[in-house]
Amino acid sequence: MKKKLLALLMTTVMILTCVGCGGSKTENEAPKTDTAQSETQTDTQEVSTETADEAPSGEQMSIEIAATAGGLQGFPIYIAQKNGWFEEENLNVNVTFYENGPVQVEAISTWDLATTGIGGILAGVIGYDAKIIASSNTDNGTQTIYVRPDSAIAAAGQGNNTLNEAIYGDADSWKGSKVLCSAGTVLQYMLIKVLDGFGLTIDDVEFVGMDTPTTNSAFLAGEGDVAVLTGVVSFDADKADYVLAANGATSDAGLDGVVIANNNSVETKHDEIVAFLKAYLKAVEWIDAHKGEEETVNDLVTFYEESGKTTSAEAAQIILNSETYYSLDDNYNMLHTVKDGDTYVTIEQRIVDVLEFFISAGNYQEGDDERFVGHVDASFVDEICGK
Repeated sequence: MKKKLLALLMTTVMILTCVGCGGSKTENEAPKTDTAQSETQTDTQEVSTETADEAPSGEQMSIEIAATAGGLQGFPIYIAQKNGWFEEENLNVNVTFYENGPVQVEAISTWDLATTGIGGILAGVIGYDAKIIASSNTDNGTQTIYVRPDSAIAAAGQGNNTLNEAIYGDADSWKGSKVLCSAGTVLQYMLIKVLDGFGLTIDDVEFVGMDTPTTNSAFLAGEGDVAVLTGVVSFDADKADYVLAANGATSDAGLDGVVIANNNSVETKHDEIVAFLKAYLKAVEWIDAHKGEEETVNDLVTFYEESGKTTSAEAAQIILNSETYYSLDDNYNMLHTVKDGDTYVTIEQRIVDVLEFFISAGNYQEGDDERFVGHVDASFVDEICGK
């Protein structure tokens, strides 16, 4: 009798389990990458942390992540995957790479979380009500501005910019120059800051919007006077023949990479987001503690390759040394600390400063700063911290 009862109970559990699996998500379509922001079309790439053969039972959670190709904000995902930390959280992570933040955000309906920079943050929060839930790293080290060695900008030398004396050129040499740069991104922000240091605006130059790979290729082929770049191409050997006119550090960009969440996913995928952040922030701390080691450098090279980029070990080491990753404790403080005289928490204030600059430059509208306010959600980091 007991055996029959046990068999009946097991059958009932199996039936209920099958019913529960029926509504799970089974596929993810690669989003389109067309954009109206003067960008060229960019292919997306998908990388899953599990293969179909390796996937555990139907009880495993799943989450869709959007990352920028070669963006250091996405590197912790690779490290967490390599070390099995997502598996420990019973989470399957599917990653799609995009060329930049604005393109990434256009596909927001297809992802739950995005690791992104200032372009994706502002487009996501202001345009799509996305939430800022964590910060990953500083985002200044790989942003560069190159000019030709025989250009008027290089000839004008240094010492004429109010931001930093190390920046090349003067108002006359920059005015009217043809600048190749990705529109609506951190790169355009850096450019605007440099121009402002000469007393100029973006209207004083010939701005040509194109993504970073296209900018790099066009500049090397002889097009344009100025190339604004980011990522691995900033440190390629071919840049030895050009003059580094400015970078993220000399322009005082003060930028961060963050994790933003689709507002719908905040409501429907709470457990998945917590699981992701646990593994992700564990990887962030691991990178910061091991970024001087050969294994980590090689991991970054591999990560770039998987996201559709290429770099040398030498360049990867420079990139790692140029950035700082934020620990879980750093995140908690950035999400809660309000400095004297400030209105916003640290992570919000840093972004608002950038947004206000964009508004003054005409890239965003008056009132967008008000629309930005209230989109920091500290609850996930708080839960992980046990607070």
